[in-house]
Amino acid sequence: MVLKGGESKAVKAGSFLLMRINEVHLLRNTGDTKMKALCFYSSPTDNSKYDFYPMEIVEKE
Repeated sequence: MVLKGGESKAVKAGSFLLMRINEVHLLRNTGDTKMKALCFYSSPTDNSKYDFYPMEIVEKE
C-alpha cells in the first residue's frame, strides 16, 4: 500500500486496512499472484462523535 507522500506499507494475504475519509492511498500488487481486495464504504456521519487513532496494519497470526 502506498500512502500520500510516497510512504509504503507491506500488505499480505489476510490483512485488514482501515482508511479514514479522504485519506489518499493506493494498493499495488508487487507479487506474482493475482491480488483480490474487498472494499466496504460507510455512509457520511458526524466524525465529532468518534475517537480516531493512528492507522496501523494488523497482521494475521
